[in-house]
Amino acid sequence: MLVVLVELEIAAERMEEFLVHMREQARNSLTREPDCHVFDIARDGTRLTLYEVYTDASAFQRHLESEHFLAFDAATQPMTLAKHVRKFELV
Repeated sequence: MLVVLVELEIAAERMEEFLVHMREQARNSLTREPDCHVFDIARDGTRLTLYEVYTDASAFQRHLESEHFLAFDAATQPMTLAKHVRKFELV
């Protein structure tokens, strides 16, 4: 299993708008991607941490290429000040 941690810094004035998109993205990932097992969103002010679990690296790559991810990414890019992605093997 592949664990992906995404750390985001969101423009304060856009946070509520961003969260609408983020919650939809999490829901879409869990319902449309059989190899997405967990998609949690944690918030601390304007910082978000996403905890995602995929079957493997190929499943995560398919996630990145999915129509719903590409739409989410395009919509939220102007709201995102910083983004850092880390990948781990679940042990």
